Amino acid sequence: MSLSNLVQNMRLVSLACQLLVILLLSLHAIETQAQSNDPQKTAEDEVIRVRSHLVNIDVMVKDKKGRYVTDLKAEDFAVFENGVAQKVDFFDPPLVSGDQAGQTKFAVEARSLTSAGVPRNIISLVLDGQTTDLTNLKRVREGTLRYIREQISGTDTVALFSVTSGLQLLQPFTQDKTQLMAAVERAFAGSTSSKNFEKRDIAENIATLRETLARAPEGPITDTAGGSAAAQAMIAARVLQQFLKLRSTLSLQQSRPILAALAAICEAQRTIPGKKTLVLFSQGFVTPAVLDWQVQSTIDLANRANVAIYIIDSAGLRAAAPQSGSLVPGSPLAGVSAITNQEQRIQAVGGENVFDNVRYEGLNRDQDVLYRISGDTGGQFIKGTNDIGKGLNRIDQEIRSRYTLAYRSTDSNFDGSFRKLKVEVRRPEAQALTRPGYYAVALDDIVLLSPEDKKLLSNFEEAESAPAIPLFVEIVPFRSREGRYLVPL
Repeated sequence: MSLSNLVQNMRLVSLACQLLVILLLSLHAIETQAQSNDPQKTAEDEVIRVRSHLVNIDVMVKDKKGRYVTDLKAEDFAVFENGVAQKVDFFDPPLVSGDQAGQTKFAVEARSLTSAGVPRNIISLVLDGQTTDLTNLKRVREGTLRYIREQISGTDTVALFSVTSGLQLLQPFTQDKTQLMAAVERAFAGSTSSKNFEKRDIAENIATLRETLARAPEGPITDTAGGSAAAQAMIAARVLQQFLKLRSTLSLQQSRPILAALAAICEAQRTIPGKKTLVLFSQGFVTPAVLDWQVQSTIDLANRANVAIYIIDSAGLRAAAPQSGSLVPGSPLAGVSAITNQEQRIQAVGGENVFDNVRYEGLNRDQDVLYRISGDTGGQFIKGTNDIGKGLNRIDQEIRSRYTLAYRSTDSNFDGSFRKLKVEVRRPEAQALTRPGYYAVALDDIVLLSPEDKKLLSNFEEAESAPAIPLFVEIVPFRSREGRYLVPL
């Protein structure tokens, strides 16, 4: 693993830790206020401590007409993990359900927190300013303001975040609608860092160069012996590599901060009780293969904290026409395989391998990661609508219709393997909807690490387990600026 990659990962961890501190302070302020008014502090602390050791899942139940069912009891549910029945230890009914009959101790304690001042519904609104065009900000702004004005109630606490040139917490968790609406105005007034124009320009140049290479003489392009046509093809091939490098770098710049922000927000809420939802406004981005580990880590953190991630396409209704005037490949993979030989497809060209190239082919491939994150965390990806407020209302209806179930897994070996979840309800013609499963990650593994980082740490642990092998660590500081040093390990 290169030093630059390790430093970049450590910077992301530092960024996530800073946001964790801010979020925990804002959430702790709400809890502290409640504790000062409620003598039952010990019971509240117990709820938080117990929940952190459970597998929590949100479940929605619909009847055959697609209407939400919100009057079920704990005994109406059956949970299976990898086909093995689990005992439902705790149960929290939907926010729209006023019937407290049949609730367990957990549900009663959760409601006592609400009555003491701790909201049950925790909502994080995140604006992805790096991918949202300025022309679409007005639509998102108006929909968000309408949602806050009409849907937010006394059981809700909302925070507002923005990912532009950097990660910003624009409004800590609050129940004050006036503060939230003012924060929304500030957020959309300062979001001017969209990189979509640059992304489209690079895509058009890549398509043009591929057309040029498609018309080049057959055979490998290695020298100018074939005349001016071969020389032009060789130049086009090298320029194409540079544009591929630019595309890969831009994808990293867009996706890294967004994934780090989602992970930090979810991790900060891991020990907080209640219904937890994150809503991301984004036009989509492509994650290179080197960031697959970070995408999965973000999903794992969200599942462990039981945060459902919903994503709204901030571009609204998109036209079906090609996004540029360049030649549209005959098949989605024509831009990858049709103009390259086998050797070029095996080796990385311009910093991208064939798997990276495939991610950019076809229309709407920048939405693949949005489907994956939302689907694997129990949320959904909403697209194809210019009415952002309508999309938020759909999300709000789901939020307030969710049951929260918790159980202690019969398999206590949290080895990182994937475990399938299935929930059944004992009511005819009713269907339970939940996330497909989760990766059994140890509770104390809270740091985002790449496979290379984990391999490095495991090598240290292996050396420590064999004391006969000497272990040396050398620290060399580099002065970066006045009074500051960079210390790589």
